[in-house]
Amino acid sequence: MVIRNIGVAFVGLALLLAGCSACTRRASAPKATISTEDQIHSVLARVGRAYAASDYDNIVALTWAKYLDQVDTPSPADVPPMAVLPLEVFSHMSPGALAERLGKEYAGASADSLRRLAAALIRKDEASYIEAMSDVMAETMEVRIDKFENLAINGDNATADASFVIGTGGKTNYTTDVTQFALVKEDGRWKDCTPPDQTE
Repeated sequence: MVIRNIGVAFVGLALLLAGCSACTRRASAPKATISTEDQIHSVLARVGRAYAASDYDNIVALTWAKYLDQVDTPSPADVPPMAVLPLEVFSHMSPGALAERLGKEYAGASADSLRRLAAALIRKDEASYIEAMSDVMAETMEVRIDKFENLAINGDNATADASFVIGTGGKTNYTTDVTQFALVKEDGRWKDCTPPDQTE
């Protein structure tokens, strides 16, 4: 009998507390809506950062379903071509000296990535170079939108012109040309539907 009374007391106390909290609970503030322009700006900024970091999970999440098979894996086009680098000069350097030199250009890259990159350049090993350079770029590249203009929205489709400032190791290296991006609203979210070959 005592156990039942304690149980009833707990139920009564719980109801009383629930009632009190309902009386004192403030109405939640309405959620701020994000403008379509801000949503599209955000998507393009995130696309730029995802490509810079070779973050293929995010690239896929931000890409229209039609182009997923073209953007879900790294390609040699993701890094500067090895052929444009002074490979003969590099071949006469020690891996440590070259890694140190590369570290000045790519501040923020891990020592391991720089060593692997230096070794690949000295050996002229393109496959290892692509892998190591992708890692170095992911560790050091910073991307932000420079220009965002000419936004045109037509229902679930939009276009916008944008350029990006791309830097490595805390330095601004270059600003891209203005490119027209196409976007489509898919499952309630804006996705990049620019043909992959159009942005290269």
